Amino acid sequence: MTTSKVEADIHIGKNHLSVNYSQRNYPVYTLHIDEEEIGCHWKFIGEITGWKPGNGQTKFGKRGYFAWTIPLPKAKVKGTIRFGTEQLKVNGFGYHDHNWGNFALAKVIDYWYWGRIYSDQFTLIYAYIQCNKKMNYYPIKVLMLANNNQVILSTGEYQLFQNNFQMNKKVANTYPGHLTLNLANHLQMTLTVEKILDAENLLADRNPIIQFLAKHLLNLHLGYFRFTSHYELTVSLDDENYHGHGTTLHEMVILK
Repeated sequence: MTTSKVEADIHIGKNHLSVNYSQRNYPVYTLHIDEEEIGCHWKFIGEITGWKPGNGQTKFGKRGYFAWTIPLPKAKVKGTIRFGTEQLKVNGFGYHDHNWGNFALAKVIDYWYWGRIYSDQFTLIYAYIQCNKKMNYYPIKVLMLANNNQVILSTGEYQLFQNNFQMNKKVANTYPGHLTLNLANHLQMTLTVEKILDAENLLADRNPIIQFLAKHLLNLHLGYFRFTSHYELTVSLDDENYHGHGTTLHEMVILK
């Protein structure tokens, strides 16, 4: 394996990831994977300037920090994907972010939501991280809104409303069937879950004794959800309201 400390340039066997900043205003990432049963060759052509919330770091006192940056909030993606000997063309939109930290974030988090919306005109990226008792139940809220290729809003001042909770037996925990994100005088987004693409019990592959203690002694039901949802988006800009709707992906991680 070889890597660069300067930019995205990683080689692992026949697989590699690289970035090119020289040809246009936004970066172009190339991803090539060549394994026995699966492979792909994709170009991610950036359409929006890279973004991060504030300085990119959220500090948790003496515990440490959590960092998040989004080199590609939205990108055109084209190329091919291979399954065995069958090869298919790919043409759509993609996203690339990166997060890291220097302590176990799970120790201070109850749950979080993350998602993005690509409408005809607007790109919306958000995260809602609910801290636990150790951090006085403080909610960390992050939102980016771009109008075409220009970021016009970067804030953490929105309100989030959750309702229509449903129990999932596999995860042994609940998820909201409906989310509303509201930022007064700027935007409102609603998500209505249509399908659960993935539901995982994060303790399922642990030692049975650990599973028993976590469930019955600590009352922990750690889980992950990935949803397909219908969205409604209203954006207020220059004294006009813009409305959009469609289908999007979003996630929920539960650490309590």
